[in-house]
Order: sequence, then structure tokens, then C-alpha cells
Amino acid sequence: MITDNSIPNIVPEVIEVGDIPEFLLPKAGEDLPPEIPNNLEMRYWKDDDGLVYAYPEAPQYCGPMKAGLTPMSEVEVLAHLNPLPLPWTDGVELRYVVGVMDLPGWRCATEQELPGLLVSQRTADAQARIAKLRREADAAIAPLQDAIDLQEASEFEIEQLNTWKRYRIALSRLTERSGYPENIDWPVPPA
Repeated sequence: MITDNSIPNIVPEVIEVGDIPEFLLPKAGEDLPPEIPNNLEMRYWKDDDGLVYAYPEAPQYCGPMKAGLTPMSEVEVLAHLNPLPLPWTDGVELRYVVGVMDLPGWRCATEQELPGLLVSQRTADAQARIAKLRREADAAIAPLQDAIDLQEASEFEIEQLNTWKRYRIALSRLTERSGYPENIDWPVPPA
């Protein structure tokens, strides 16, 4: 709560129709537009600078249109309403973002650097997935290895341990295979 006595107490003012500026009032013989229904179709136009304007399909619901507008095709409208994400980079990482990436050091990637960034991104994604799968394999191997170390493992557990270790080895060799990181033949984890 503000207690400073130097701030005047502001009371909202009631505006009478006579107090409304003349330019806001409808012209003589002009009706106020009716309330726009929720299911009204919109039509889209653009100006010479590429700015987009949307007006209701039914003329009784729209005011005067800006002069010099060109109607947009259905493809243009869809592209405007559903923009594709753009590749943004800080020079190392690649992110696809719709709109502007407002982070210091980030900029829209150029066509020349995009292939290298895509390989870097695929490599980073593959390494993250390998690390995740390795953690899962390590978690499965640890209790099986404990049972063997304590000579309490059953034949089934010994077989499971060997299967999990083969899987973990296959994961560790993925980076050496041809096609990495674009085409990876991922090993199937043990059931």
C-alpha cells in the first residue's frame, strides 16, 4: 500500500458521451460495427513491405481496409500462421526456434555453416543417447556382477551379465562404425 502523502488520490473519471473526442464517434449515418462472432473466417492481405493484415471475411464486421494491399494465397497464409523454425547458433550449438532467439551471442545460422553444425548436433545427440544407454546398462550390470563376485549368481544371472556386457561393448564401439553419427545401427538392449 502506498502511504506517501505527496501522491494524489486518483479517482476514475466518468466520461460522458459528449466528452468523447469527435474522431472516435461514428460519422453521421454510419453505424457501429456489430460484435464480431467467434467463428468468423479471416482473410489475409500484405502490403509492399511484407506486413500482414487480417480482416474478417464478412465486410459488415470490418472497418475500412488499408489501401494498396495484396491478397495472400492459401500457401502464404499457412506459412505466415505456422512459421517454420529457423536454425540459430552460437557458433557451436544448433537450435531450431520459431521467431527470434533473444540470447546474447546467438544468431541465425548461415547456409555455409549449417552442414557442419548439423554434424556437430547429430554427434552431440548421439553421444548423449549413448551415455544414457550406458548408464542403464551399468545399472543392470552392477547387481549381476555383485552376485558373481560373491559367488551367489545363478546360471541365468551369469548369462544375463554376459549379455549386458556385450550390449555395453556394442554401445562403446558405435563411434567407430561407419555412418556415425548420421546413420547409427543401435544395438538392442537385453530383454
